[in-house]
Amino acid sequence: MRRALVGVALLAVGFGLALFAVRRELARSVDLREVAYVGSDACRRCHEDHHASWHRTFHRTMTREATAENVLGAFDGRSFDYLGWRFELSREGDEHRIGAQGPNGERRDWVVDRTVGSHRYQQYLARDGDTWWRLPVAWHREEERFFSMNGAFLTPDPQAPASVEAMERHVTRWNDNCVFCHNVAPSPGLRADGTFDTEVAELGVACEACHGPGAEHVARNANPLRRYWLHYVEDDDPTLVDPNALSAERASDVCGRCHGQRKTSDLGALLADGDPFVPGEDLARHSEPLWIDTTLDGEEIFSARFWEDGTPRLTAYEYQGWLQSPCARDASFGCGSCHSMHESDPAGQLREDARGDRACTTCHSLDASHAAHPIEAEVRCVDCHMPRIVYGVLDAHRSHRIDVPEPARDAALGRPDACTACHADRTTTWADRARARFWPRATTRAGGGDRDLTEDGTPALTRLLLGGDPIARALAADAMGRAASVSRPRARGALLDAMANDPYPAVRRLAFRAWRRLEDAPSPWEAFDPMATSDVRAAACASLRATTVVTPLDPERTRALREHAAQAPLWIGE
Repeated sequence: MRRALVGVALLAVGFGLALFAVRRELARSVDLREVAYVGSDACRRCHEDHHASWHRTFHRTMTREATAENVLGAFDGRSFDYLGWRFELSREGDEHRIGAQGPNGERRDWVVDRTVGSHRYQQYLARDGDTWWRLPVAWHREEERFFSMNGAFLTPDPQAPASVEAMERHVTRWNDNCVFCHNVAPSPGLRADGTFDTEVAELGVACEACHGPGAEHVARNANPLRRYWLHYVEDDDPTLVDPNALSAERASDVCGRCHGQRKTSDLGALLADGDPFVPGEDLARHSEPLWIDTTLDGEEIFSARFWEDGTPRLTAYEYQGWLQSPCARDASFGCGSCHSMHESDPAGQLREDARGDRACTTCHSLDASHAAHPIEAEVRCVDCHMPRIVYGVLDAHRSHRIDVPEPARDAALGRPDACTACHADRTTTWADRARARFWPRATTRAGGGDRDLTEDGTPALTRLLLGGDPIARALAADAMGRAASVSRPRARGALLDAMANDPYPAVRRLAFRAWRRLEDAPSPWEAFDPMATSDVRAAACASLRATTVVTPLDPERTRALREHAAQAPLWIGE
C-alpha cells in the first residue's frame, strides 16, 4: 500500500513538474522570423475544421500547379481571335498548351506550368528556366470562355494590333510581381546577375500566411499535456499567431500586407530575400501603403489608382480605404469586424453576423430619422456608405473607405455616386437636392477639381458611361445592370453604345454583362464578344437591338460626351 502511495505521489510530482514546464514555456515569446514553415497539411492533423473551411476559400487556389484537376479552362482544341492573332488552347497528355499564331507568320507556344486565381477568372503561367511568365490568355469562369488579358486590365485595343508587343502587352514576370501576394512566405531570390532563385513556403494563400510559420508550433504540440492545457485553459500560444486575438490594427496588418499595395524603402532586399513581415508585427516596420501622392523616383506614378480626393479606386487597396474611414478611429474596428476566413461564404468572406446591416448596427443605430429609404426596403447601409466605386478583376467592388453620400462631390470627382448608381435614370442635380431634403444638416467634404457640372438632363450614369475616364465608364456600365430603379430601354441604348464603340474591352465586357442583367431571358454569352473587331461588335449589337425595346441615344449629346472622355491607358499595376 505504501509503495502504491509513493508511486501516486511521484506521478503527481512528475505531472506537476511537467505542467510547470509547459506553463513556463508558454510564457516565453517566440521570434517567428526564426521559425521554419511546414505547410497546411501539417495543420490539418489537429485543426480539421479550420483546414476544411480554409480549403473552401479562393485564397487556397490563388496559385497552383497546372494539374488536370487545377486547370479550369477548357483546353479542348478551341481557339479565339484577338489583335490579329489566333490563340489555340489544347491539351497533350498532362500538358496544357497555349499557342498564338500571328498574321505575318509569327508564332508563340507555351506549356502551362501553374495557374493563378480561380474565382472570377484563371490566369496561366509558363516556366522558362528560373522564371515564370504570366501568359496573355485567361479563362473567364462565368462566361466559360477564354479571353486576352488585354480585356482584363484598363487598356484600350492597341493601335497596332498585329504586333508581337501588342499581343504580349500583359505577359508579366511572376517571380517579382504576382509572387508576393499569392503565396506563403514569398522570396523572389533575385541574384546579382538578374536571374532568380524564387522560393515560396506554399503555393497559394494558406494557413501560415495569416498565422505565421508553424514548425515550432508543430514540434512543441507533440507534447499532449501542452495540447490539453491549451485546449481547456485557452492560454495564448507563443508559437502561433491568432489574428482574432490581436488588436484590430495588428490583425488588419495581416490582411493589409496583400490587400493594401505597398512600398518598401529597400527594394533590393525585398527582391533578394523576400518580405520580412510575419503576422503579429507592425506592418509599418517593413513597408508603407501607396497613396495618391506616393512617388517612385520622384514621380507620382500611382495617382491614377485613386480618385482625386485620395479614395482608392482599384482592388488591392482595401487597407488604405479602411485607414481613411472614420470607423477606423475606433481601435476595435478592423478587417475582422466584417470578414472571417473560417466562418463565411468564400465569395467576399463576410462573417455571418456581419451580413445585411448587422456589421453597421453593432455600433450605429438604424432608424427612420437616418435612412432615406424605409428600413424594410432592399437597401443596405453599404449601398450608401460603401458604394461600388472600385474596379478590379473585371468587376465593380465596394469601396472600403466608409463614407457618406455626396452626389455633387462625386460628380466633381468624376465617379459614380451612391444615389444615382441605384436611381440610374436620375441626374446629379436630382440626387443632390434629395440629399439636402433628407439630411439638411449634412455638410459637404471638399474635393474634386473644377469639372463642369452643368447638366443637360442626361442621367448621371449615362454621362459617366459615355464621358468618364476608363474606370468610371466600367463602373457606370456595371451599375446600370444592378440599378434598382432604371428605364430598361434607355439603359439598353447606353449599354449598346458602349458595347459597340468603347475602345476598352473591359468596359465593353461589363456593359454586356449589365445588358444581360436587364433582360428577362439573358442572351447567351456567345451573342456578344467584347474582344471582337468593331464591325463584328456592331453586327452583334444590331442583332441584340432587334430582340428587345431600346431607346436610342441622342447623337449630339453622345458625341459631346465622348469628346471629353479620357482614353489614355491607365497603368494600374499588374
